[in-house]
Amino acid sequence: MINKLTFASAAMLMFFATTVFAQDWPQFLGPERNSTSPQQNLLRSWPESGPEVIWSINLGIGYGGPVVKDGKVYLLDRDDEIGDNLRCFDLEKGGEL
Repeated sequence: MINKLTFASAAMLMFFATTVFAQDWPQFLGPERNSTSPQQNLLRSWPESGPEVIWSINLGIGYGGPVVKDGKVYLLDRDDEIGDNLRCFDLEKGGEL
């Protein structure tokens, strides 16, 4: 028989897993190109310690911002030997695809 704590933990996990999602930001100024997000309950300011860093990568010189779509992060990087380089990363783990 499943104990109450295990059941409550599983119920909470299912609730949060179905209500938390991230919206794609596939183009300049966002999904509607109006610099606003339809997502609810967004932070109005960062915590004193700053946002949580999930992953990071080394980049060359570049001026383009990232594009997020379907769990992938796209960005332009520059290497003096190669030139401009479009790179793609896994949103959750940061591995280069």
